[in-house]
Amino acid sequence: MLAGCAATLIAATTIGANSVASASNSTVAAKPAASRSAVSATKAIRLITGETVLRRQVSGHPVTTVIPAAGERGGLVRMSNPKQSLLIPTAALPYLGSALDPALFDISKVSSGLTVHVAAPKLASVKIPGLHVTKRTSTEITGTFDRSGSAAFGAALRKQAAADRAAHRTSTSLFGAARISVTAGPAHIVKPAFAQVTTRFAVRDRSGRPANFAMLFLLNLDNPDKFANPVMVMAGQARASLPKGRYTVFAVMSDDTSDSVVSLPLIHAKTNLQKFTIDARRATAKVSLVTPRPTAADYELTSLDVEQEVTFQGEDYLGQTYVDNGVIEFGRRDLFVAPSAAPPVGTQTVSTAFLFGNDQMSATPYSYTASYQASGAISGSQRHVVRDVATLAMSYYPSAPGVTGGISHMAVPADDAPVSTFAWSTPPGGRATDYLVSPKGMLWQDDYLPSMDLMATSMVDVQDLPRARVAGQTYPVDFLRGPLAPGLPVAAVGPATVCYSCRSDDQIFVALAPLTDSVPGHFGSVGIAPDGPTVADFKVWQDGKLIDSESNNSAIMLTMPARATTVRARLETWLRPTGFARSPHAVTDLTIRTSAADPIAPGSWDCGDDPWGEPTSCRVPAELTTSVPLPTALDSTMTVGAHPFTFSIAPIIGKAAVTATLQISLDGGRTFSNVPVTALGGNQFRAALTNSPASVGKSVTIRVSGHTADGASITQTTDSAYVVKGA
Repeated sequence: MLAGCAATLIAATTIGANSVASASNSTVAAKPAASRSAVSATKAIRLITGETVLRRQVSGHPVTTVIPAAGERGGLVRMSNPKQSLLIPTAALPYLGSALDPALFDISKVSSGLTVHVAAPKLASVKIPGLHVTKRTSTEITGTFDRSGSAAFGAALRKQAAADRAAHRTSTSLFGAARISVTAGPAHIVKPAFAQVTTRFAVRDRSGRPANFAMLFLLNLDNPDKFANPVMVMAGQARASLPKGRYTVFAVMSDDTSDSVVSLPLIHAKTNLQKFTIDARRATAKVSLVTPRPTAADYELTSLDVEQEVTFQGEDYLGQTYVDNGVIEFGRRDLFVAPSAAPPVGTQTVSTAFLFGNDQMSATPYSYTASYQASGAISGSQRHVVRDVATLAMSYYPSAPGVTGGISHMAVPADDAPVSTFAWSTPPGGRATDYLVSPKGMLWQDDYLPSMDLMATSMVDVQDLPRARVAGQTYPVDFLRGPLAPGLPVAAVGPATVCYSCRSDDQIFVALAPLTDSVPGHFGSVGIAPDGPTVADFKVWQDGKLIDSESNNSAIMLTMPARATTVRARLETWLRPTGFARSPHAVTDLTIRTSAADPIAPGSWDCGDDPWGEPTSCRVPAELTTSVPLPTALDSTMTVGAHPFTFSIAPIIGKAAVTATLQISLDGGRTFSNVPVTALGGNQFRAALTNSPASVGKSVTIRVSGHTADGASITQTTDSAYVVKGA
């Protein structure tokens, strides 16, 4: 639900804006790739309006997860160019460029608790809700917003916006301030490097009045380096100084109950003071999703993206630019789009995504994640009906008692086109039914955040490899089913297997994911703040000689001889700083046997790209991976008695036989006892964990080991893998 309720809606949407240029050609590679370091590129920020934003990579796509501020209803506008990525609440639109510096909402640059500068004719009359003043001079006020302060500012802004909207007015100041900005002094004025003309836009809302809550994005089709920028709208008017040429225009107009998107596929900026009209009443196509089962208004999220790619000839280079603009809607709020032709230059992709569900606090929560894409024109039909679905039977094993996670299912098209997706918090009961809807040919990738405290100094992000999800099929999916330990996530799960630790003729990339669970293909990364704690210790030996030892890393590239070589990698992790109460400490010791004659990876495996963005081939060393699904309850407890289960230890590739052992410890790993293991064939094994009445309340350490005749081995030790519970 949106306001002050136990369940949290999360909007997660890929946002891409890349401009690349070279003397001869330019390429942007976006192949699926696993996070290969203990410290991921995850970045969490809090906007001054209270939204929490988490940015990270999923399958090579930049994914932004947005948690709405408490009490926030409405939407967010996304506008991105090669230099900035704006994420703006619709309530802030009338004040952008005047009272509010747009840079406050540039999620590619701002950080939580950034210092803001406040200017006003009369500083004594300035009262910024939630601002913690750190300095006051005769010309400006500086301060910061903490979590409660940003919530207060966002609530006050929404209240002010509602009053201005009702009165059909535009305020040039906000809470007595003439300008709230990220830098001191007046707004920076950029001097153009090209001859320009002033172009005017009259912007109308759905009632035909001048639109106060609106924003434009203009893209120069001849050379985006000359202009690819947002343009602010004030009192229904916008002006832009443009180099002469051809442009597309993306516009968003917002009102009390809906948002409208209008695209002008082509305008010509020819002469000074040309005027164009953008009318929200042209947006006649309502974006909607019809589901077989009823959904709740507080659990409906909608997203519309319009992504454009333009290849252009610069003065002495060939360039390529991607821009992505769109709208995110929270709750049952209408979104309308105007039908329009495709721009005459480049490619345009329209992505629509939905996350609709019933009350996620109910005993039987379910949801529909739907993704639709179209190339070229924007269709006049935006009504989508759910018919064929793939079903996920989700089970979540919390990282600690009472901790709520967040789950996202992302549709990844085979051609790496940008996509949109949503997420929300996992249900309190730990089980849910999620329905996936997408065109044939798309892969799906799950992304799980074990903790929703995105402002912590360190956090874990667990991803799955992209998988095919076929309509009509049901797939059981477990997240964080223990024991949790570093490992190799690679498994032949479909057409997008990532080669995590592979080699070329003379190099090997040795990497361990900081966290794996019992599902082959799941891999976790740990993001920490620059001054955050040590969460990983990584050591590597080559033929018995220690050649690397470092903290907060889990990967290294080594030069390899052609002859047979032994590489040993040891990764120790501490997850308690990330909020993990179970499996808080683990060690994986991996021995790899490798040579230039290692088997070549299947053609469907992703070995990464060369410097020119082209896929490469690689070889797969003799290395082992594990899948040990402990027979625990969702809270990672196990009752007294015998609990048989099946596990596997197997080579990443090939069928070399593995010998397995299993041990447990009740004293924190000081002493271990052997658990009988029966080989079932095919590197599958069976064992039974027997818990005595005397062990009730104790945490159990698990150690699983395997080795092959040719010297490959793995040992994983996990503290507090489960707790023994009384009957």
